[in-house]
Amino acid sequence: MTTRKLVSVNGGLALMLDAGVLQILDIDETSVMRLSTDGDCLVVTPIRAKGRRQRYDQSLESIVNEYDTMLSEMAE
Repeated sequence: MTTRKLVSVNGGLALMLDAGVLQILDIDETSVMRLSTDGDCLVVTPIRAKGRRQRYDQSLESIVNEYDTMLSEMAE
């Protein structure tokens, strides 16, 4: 867990995120975020392109199919 203070920017407040957090979440300055709250907590969720998860799953399946034998041999 980490803590951050808000920073004043042009009459508003900004939450600065470390480069590591941005990398883990795969977000940058062009990312669109959904903000929600339960009245106490702020939840910031990146809005992903439609079909992104499906493309990821297809890529993973392709890699597993292509390298399954080699990965199994390495695991032994």
